[in-house]
Amino acid sequence: MPGRRAAASICALLLLGCGSATPAEAPARATGPVVVSAGGRSLGDGSTSVPPTLDLRISAARPLAADEGKAMLDSRPLDLRSQAGALVASVAPMALGSAHHLDLDVVGRGNHRLGFHVVAPAGAMAALHADPRDGTVLDLALELAPADPAEVERAVPGGTRSWVDDHHLRVSWPAPPGGRLHLPVFRTELGSHLAAAVDLDLGAVAPGAVRMRVVPAPAAPPPARTLLAFSVATAASRASVAANIGRISLLSPTGLVAHQDGTVTGAADPPAVAAAEAAGVPVWPLVQNAEFDSAAVASLLEDPAAAGRMVDALRAAAADGGFPG
Repeated sequence: MPGRRAAASICALLLLGCGSATPAEAPARATGPVVVSAGGRSLGDGSTSVPPTLDLRISAARPLAADEGKAMLDSRPLDLRSQAGALVASVAPMALGSAHHLDLDVVGRGNHRLGFHVVAPAGAMAALHADPRDGTVLDLALELAPADPAEVERAVPGGTRSWVDDHHLRVSWPAPPGGRLHLPVFRTELGSHLAAAVDLDLGAVAPGAVRMRVVPAPAAPPPARTLLAFSVATAASRASVAANIGRISLLSPTGLVAHQDGTVTGAADPPAVAAAEAAGVPVWPLVQNAEFDSAAVASLLEDPAAAGRMVDALRAAAADGGFPG
């Protein structure tokens, strides 16, 4: 009997223990695809058209609660709030064209980092040409749609206007209207603005010609690279010079040899010099030390008389060959 009572007590303890355990937390309901947008446009890594105020919206196949998402903008927490079943957030205006990163963790899916750029100031192009059928035609192409299309139209004097789409206004006149187009900096979609005012002469345009103004102005091309090429008196080197002469800025052929006493012998490789001169490429002959003897070079440079003879000889060689250096 005592054994049975002990066993019953143990069973009772086990049942009580099981009954008092906290139920396991239920997993979050499936959300399906999660859609992230900024300003109504899809936001992905590398996006370049994000509004200055971000206007973030995160949605899924089911409504999301405010505690189901975390966001960090440039390593600073974002206050996500629930709105119509989506998570939304906005920030103080960021600089146009600036770079940022957004870290998102929605419904426990882990952190995802998205790098993006705020939309830049908008570009525009105004082009005027003469058309045999339509007369004088002005095309205004806008990178971003204007917030107020009427503001754009007010800048155009008269004419028949039509919006090809929300980025392209076409205006035509039976005859050149004269005067000037002055399109001021105006607000655009996504919280941006025109990069600069557009000013264009609306006088007559010659048939087949186009008068154009682009903002921002195209960047100046980078300066051409200076390519210095060395050549030696071999068939392979001469062939390489001939094949690449159009890319060479300066040719330095071997052939001149400086000796310990300051005398200079030899001449810049004639075939290489001829190829360079035919292509208008400057020639700066390369001077070698005789036998590549470092001790002899040291002696030459330490002897003022020998060094003077070498300088005089090199000046004479440059003058005789017409070399700039």
